[in-house]
Amino acid sequence: MSNWSSPFPLSPGLQKQLEACGLQRHKGDPAKANGALLLIYRHPVTLLEHWRNSDAKPLRIRMMLKGYQQLLSHREHGTLVSDWRLEGLDRDRLVTWLDGTTTPGSISELPWISPLARLVLVELLRAQPELISAYQDLELHAELFGTQADSDLMQRVRQPHDPDELLQSWCSSRRSNDGWESDDQRLRRLEQDLEHYVLLSREQHAMLSEQQSMLERTLELAGDRKAADQN
Repeated sequence: MSNWSSPFPLSPGLQKQLEACGLQRHKGDPAKANGALLLIYRHPVTLLEHWRNSDAKPLRIRMMLKGYQQLLSHREHGTLVSDWRLEGLDRDRLVTWLDGTTTPGSISELPWISPLARLVLVELLRAQPELISAYQDLELHAELFGTQADSDLMQRVRQPHDPDELLQSWCSSRRSNDGWESDDQRLRRLEQDLEHYVLLSREQHAMLSEQQSMLERTLELAGDRKAADQN
């Protein structure tokens, strides 16, 4: 394996690591590559953070979905692996794995999801359920390097969050993107955006309550059925 392919931009650090291991990027159709490829996908939150800090055109949800589906369709032409797991391997371990000698363990952990990114992900996955399905399919077929598959992403992003952490995250992001807005403009924008995120948070809690009620009702019906069978 001497080439890698990805529909997503990788971090500069990972690109340098791949180059140091003798891997070059295959820019064409993966099906026409000369030999097996390293097919690299990115965690949804790292994609959000990359575009949030980039001058590129705004990220579109269909771009994320299309990229994931493209990698899945080409999995027979190489090995699927996530960027964050590769970043948890040093050069020697990665080279050893590429040579087929052994499969090392990655020291990286799942990317941290900030309060703001969590809210954005909830909306994205609600609007495009195929996105989470495609991502989990990638995890199912990928080389995990001794880590666990990220099978509970939806549960993690739906967890209740600390409102103070959300405010801190929001204020920090605004501090670096104020531009030439006046104080009054920034205040109005902040109020509008905070109102929006509070509403999203309430919807998130309502969804969790509804799911809990459905689970309790299911357990209750199962108990009644069991009691009836015993009688």
